[in-house]
Amino acid sequence: MMPKLRILMFVDHNRSFMYVRAMKFREFIPRDRFDIRILFLDEYKKDKGKLFRLLRDLGKSIDVFYFFDIGSTKYWMALLARLFYGIRIILDVGDDYYLLNRNKDVPFFKRMKIFFIQDLFYRIADRIVTRGFFHREYMKKKGYRNVIQIPDCVDPDHSYRRSPAGLRKKLGLDKSLVIGIMGSINWNRKYRICYGWDLIEAASQLKDLKIKILVIGDGDGLPYLKNRVRELHIRDKVVFLGRVAYPDLPCYLSLFDIGISTQSNDRVGTFRTTGKLPEYLAHNIYIIATRVGEASRRLQKAGSLLPYRGIKDGSYPARLASEIRRIYFNRSLLKKALLGRKIAAQHFNYKTQAGRMASLFLSVAGKNGDGA
Repeated sequence: MMPKLRILMFVDHNRSFMYVRAMKFREFIPRDRFDIRILFLDEYKKDKGKLFRLLRDLGKSIDVFYFFDIGSTKYWMALLARLFYGIRIILDVGDDYYLLNRNKDVPFFKRMKIFFIQDLFYRIADRIVTRGFFHREYMKKKGYRNVIQIPDCVDPDHSYRRSPAGLRKKLGLDKSLVIGIMGSINWNRKYRICYGWDLIEAASQLKDLKIKILVIGDGDGLPYLKNRVRELHIRDKVVFLGRVAYPDLPCYLSLFDIGISTQSNDRVGTFRTTGKLPEYLAHNIYIIATRVGEASRRLQKAGSLLPYRGIKDGSYPARLASEIRRIYFNRSLLKKALLGRKIAAQHFNYKTQAGRMASLFLSVAGKNGDGA
């Protein structure tokens, strides 16, 4: 019997979708052939020496290091693991981190540090896994030949629509059309926006309709959204739920009649799939998305795609409000969402993508496999 292939996955913390991604792949990849462990890097932030001592102790007992997203500590871990122990490296990315931070008005020298770390990480990785199709295509055009795409996924046995009638009443959503967003609400100082800004502005143009806005997520942009809600006098229309733990997420997503997925029309937005898109689809939520990136490939039959210009499109909230109004007065359009679960199962299913991930592990470790 062949020994198991030993994989160590590095995740920042247990509150992110990357932890869910790691857990789900570990769950669905055959355990008789793979020994997959997960390590939380935030436990080592205050003691880098402890992390490198761990590398020394694990160096001869791990075949593949799998890193979710880019960071300087992760890069040094990968480099030392490669140089001193011959450990194979896989890097899983959802963004171009240099471009992402350039859009956020990050200081020049910090951006340069991110640029070089990203470039060096790409060079030492045996495989780069992009979560977005267009990100993969861009990387290939840049000359990287070790790139594959394994998208953001859902577990169909966990992510499906419930009937939380009691919860709707508790949150004051009864008899209202519920429009929701889910995501990290991080403040962008350069453009003075955060995730959800467009929906709040759109809601101010829909005061005559019986709608509710449901906001799932947290971040340093949340105070801005709450303040804007007060300024626009729409506190009666908006419910802030904060962060919702992954096990509880289906109950709250099942409250959504419409889910909003807004990505900027630049390379940052184009490269992303984001975890919310597969989750919305799996819950049969009607999606209004910008005609950007993965949404433009998958949502033609399960929602609405709206044009969006640049990073901050000041005219977009009016288009979004107009589309919500159109659906409000023609609820039969919501039936399109019933195709969502089929799309999620076909393109964003952990169970089927786990086979590709297993093949990737084998290929990187030189144990056959076709590299996904």
